[in-house]
Amino acid sequence: MKSILIVGFAAAGALFAPMASAADLEFVVPAPVNLMLTISGHGSDGTQLFSQTTNQVVMQGDQPTYIVRVEDSVVAGKLGRWCVLDRTRTWAELPGSEACIDAPIQSDGAYTFDIAMAQPAKPVEPAPVALSDEEKTSCVQAALNTVGFDAGPVDGQLGNGTRRAFAAFAASTNGKVNERWQLNGGTLGALCLYLAREHELDADTEALAVRHAATTEIAFAIGLPPEAFAAFAMADEKDNAVARLETYEEYTNPADGKQMLGLSFAYPEVSASARACTFVKEGWVLKNKEGKGFRGSCTPLDPALATAGRLTIVYTAERGQPG
Repeated sequence: MKSILIVGFAAAGALFAPMASAADLEFVVPAPVNLMLTISGHGSDGTQLFSQTTNQVVMQGDQPTYIVRVEDSVVAGKLGRWCVLDRTRTWAELPGSEACIDAPIQSDGAYTFDIAMAQPAKPVEPAPVALSDEEKTSCVQAALNTVGFDAGPVDGQLGNGTRRAFAAFAASTNGKVNERWQLNGGTLGALCLYLAREHELDADTEALAVRHAATTEIAFAIGLPPEAFAAFAMADEKDNAVARLETYEEYTNPADGKQMLGLSFAYPEVSASARACTFVKEGWVLKNKEGKGFRGSCTPLDPALATAGRLTIVYTAERGQPG
């Protein structure tokens, strides 16, 4: 099943700007190429101050680096440690998949990650195992039973009782859940996450939802000429970038065979976001229905339902200047 998002346009703002402002601090990580790094800052009490994901490499001389920029006001007087998580788990020199530097020191508006000073963020634990279709079904059965829709025994078997309970539940959501969904691994996983977000469930069912969230990526297909693409980002309600990608994979839309840009983010990154935003290169614009051109466009999304299929966003892009 594919979810189609309505494209909304917004004027370029802080999220759109590629250059740092005078109030920005840089967090710089010298590291090998071909990594996907989540860089986060934390207060002395453990409170997370920011978290951004990037795979963009910036060369500083001969050294590849990864850089995120954060407003000074976000961390000023509060930063107790900052951490680097290697989502690819291929950076051999990093102590553990995530490592942190305590009592960081700023120099000329930048914090630079010194791997010799980094300590593992926590004991290395095995990566969580993705849910089987039976476990996804059990999560949905238990959740439906909890919220008053009798799915029968929680046995991981997708039978008529579960289907009837799902149809009745979907009909009660006023269109938030499509009762015509074909129940399969993708939609069952989405339902597990949605029900866990919207309702208080028992501990075992919540644990299944947490594990599914930790092992799930939400995929996007962007209808845009590759030569126009600059970046794709997840943004929170205040237009702060939660995660940003500047690379893509080729994706063929099975509905019409057209080539699109394929991107994906970890579910926790998308669940912390309110909008998905696409940006084009200098000399290109995205056109809205009134014919106005913008360098970037954002669309709201419901991350809990997004895992039911690749979310598809199609743009009208052409050469030109904003306005």
